Amino acid sequence: LNKTAKDPISIQPIPVGRSLVRGMVFDLRIDFGFENVGHFYIKDFFMTDSAVFVMCCILYWTSVNGKLSKLLEKHPDGLRLQGSQKVASDLEVQNQKIEKEIFQKYEDREIKKIDVDGIRLELFENEYMSAWITFRRSGYEHIEKYYCGALHKNDFDFLDHLLKTFKE
Repeated sequence: LNKTAKDPISIQPIPVGRSLVRGMVFDLRIDFGFENVGHFYIKDFFMTDSAVFVMCCILYWTSVNGKLSKLLEKHPDGLRLQGSQKVASDLEVQNQKIEKEIFQKYEDREIKKIDVDGIRLELFENEYMSAWITFRRSGYEHIEKYYCGALHKNDFDFLDHLLKTFKE
């Protein structure tokens, strides 16, 4: 955004929390705020509901390209899994074990690690993300949530096995 904008845009990673993001936009500390669940807030249109903007983008895309299913044809979504478990005393150890196993299994692939309110690992084949896994504490319940997805069944099966081990 800063490369194409006429005015610089302030960017600051913060822990997840709607009140934090909204407060920072409202206090003019940031211009644009995103939550990892898809909510976003823009300084210039603070009272605009984020869903309205997303719907406008979808309508524009469909007017140019046709049905949304065409997007899936070009960019398959793959297999997905999500679940949760009660927060355990050794959760940090479990998370480190999962992370270590992924880095060992996929030492031949580029892996990006993102630490924001938990851990997300993204596995790449060339420039395309082919698999991902996320585990983080819930903001509302005393549970740890986990999610994963993969384009290839063998990657999905491996991540699924890791998460089943993680739940036990």
